[in-house]
Amino acid sequence: AAAAGNAVTVTIPGGAAGTVPKFSATPNAPQALVSGTPAKVIFQVEQFDTNGDFVPGAGATQSRFTATIAGFYEFNGTIRGASGSSNLTDMSASFFVNGVELVRFASVKCPAVAAYACSGSALISLGIGDFVELFGNVIATGPQFDFSGSAGAQCFFSGVFQGTGNN
Repeated sequence: AAAAGNAVTVTIPGGAAGTVPKFSATPNAPQALVSGTPAKVIFQVEQFDTNGDFVPGAGATQSRFTATIAGFYEFNGTIRGASGSSNLTDMSASFFVNGVELVRFASVKCPAVAAYACSGSALISLGIGDFVELFGNVIATGPQFDFSGSAGAQCFFSGVFQGTGNN
């Protein structure tokens, strides 16, 4: 990889030079959940998306990263679960690839709290067209992913291309 000003370029398969795919996204509103049912986290706001590979929004094909270059990607995620009645007892967070859970990076028992955050990361090998989504599961009365106010700083989904593995 070579740096030119603030842009980092990488030689990708086929010898072309392009921008390193990377993104970061956050939600902008709480998301109601069904207790004990995994749900895709909805991200409406992109901080950046250098290659246009992340699509924000609530649709079935949104709030996901789709690889346009085959290789290894590092993904990071943090979600905050909450309960209106201070009885959140269990929470988990996972990366799903092509609609199937691949990495569960957090699974915690909570001491009946009002809110809890889970964070994790994973290095995942993707082919062109493979997609990654962040899912969470909260067991509580009136569960939600809480991203309002200062809780918004506790929720994000990001990723960056690490290479093809041929170097």
